[in-house]
Amino acid sequence: MKKEITITEDKIKEILEVKFPEWFEKELTSDYGNPLKDAVEEVIKEKDGIIKTFVRERLVDILQDKEFSKKVTKDIISRIIQKGLRED
Repeated sequence: MKKEITITEDKIKEILEVKFPEWFEKELTSDYGNPLKDAVEEVIKEKDGIIKTFVRERLVDILQDKEFSKKVTKDIISRIIQKGLRED
């Protein structure tokens, strides 16, 4: 006799509350199907030197900003700690 497996709506919600953030994080960090990334890459290929110069100049400006540096450092440390504390 086959036993029917049922799952409650509350259990589905509970699972989705955990999985949605994981899925979004995975999709946002992947290159698959990212039209914005495709468009940017196409422009970069066409205007490679100009864009590289612009990006380098902006990165130098951004990285020299002490408040930005503090925030990024805090975010990176937070992510490292969170990853280390995960129970996979």
